Amino acid sequence: MKEYKTQVSIIIVNYNTKDLTKKSIQAVFDKTEGVEYEIIVVDNDSKDGSVEELKKTFQDKIIIIEPKENLGFGRANNLGIKQANGKYVFLLNSDTELINNAIKIFYDYMEQNGNVGVCGGNLYNINYVPEDSYIMNRDTLFSFLYWRYSELFFNALSLITKKVRSCRFNYSNEVKEVGMIVGADMFIRLSALDKSGLFDENIFMYAEDTDLNFRIRKSGYSIKSIPQARIFHYVSKSSDDEIKKYSKSLVGVYYVYFKYFGKKTWFIYLDIKLTMLRKALTSILLFNIQKAKIYFDIIKINKEKYLEQKNICHK
Repeated sequence: MKEYKTQVSIIIVNYNTKDLTKKSIQAVFDKTEGVEYEIIVVDNDSKDGSVEELKKTFQDKIIIIEPKENLGFGRANNLGIKQANGKYVFLLNSDTELINNAIKIFYDYMEQNGNVGVCGGNLYNINYVPEDSYIMNRDTLFSFLYWRYSELFFNALSLITKKVRSCRFNYSNEVKEVGMIVGADMFIRLSALDKSGLFDENIFMYAEDTDLNFRIRKSGYSIKSIPQARIFHYVSKSSDDEIKKYSKSLVGVYYVYFKYFGKKTWFIYLDIKLTMLRKALTSILLFNIQKAKIYFDIIKINKEKYLEQKNICHK
């Protein structure tokens, strides 16, 4: 049986988010007790003085890995995981901040539930407004379509209740079985990764967490939402503008769904197109022409990225 040098390895990928990463690390020190851990920062060739500042601030309290290039999210996390000494790895975004002793909560739950491969907590924005924290099962085409169109109902309901849809956020006090934990706070059993494999390094950024969750589920593990663990998430602080973000994300999305659904992925393409068209028309009705233009641009990009990945996957 493998021996571990510590209980949890916390891995943070940093890319030009110096101040946010400092804040995230400090929150780990401030909020975490009752569990042994190490903090590994993988710096994706930041140009904002991140490495120097982190070394100055935390000295030998953290481990910094410098690949000297931007590896993207998945490859960078893989690098950290390969050097991790913990029984569990906690993949924590640089734009997050622990609200409570979440790491101890995750650790205790995983120790008592050996069939669980991944767990995550409830995410909030800085105003304590719930953020998307998980997605229900989407590792078959039927489950994707079922939950996608169920969400249309929840979306409409959220406009009335002013709440994030319940298929994305755990409003109960009970641990809940889910399809995947969003990549901002994935607490993973290292032995589960031994079976599923690490992140698919063909994906630079976006949807790599979807793919990894799929494979961990297929390896026989369950995935849980633990609402008692609470974390701030300053969403997309290191991302580009909306059009660039969608362009990058669609590459990963179509890569993953062609990987699992093959030619049937045209359902996902059509779904994204109709969603953006609906948003564009809604924006026009609200006289927000600039926003409508963004959605029409995304419709064009959606087609380009779909055909691009289709050609790659059919070679």
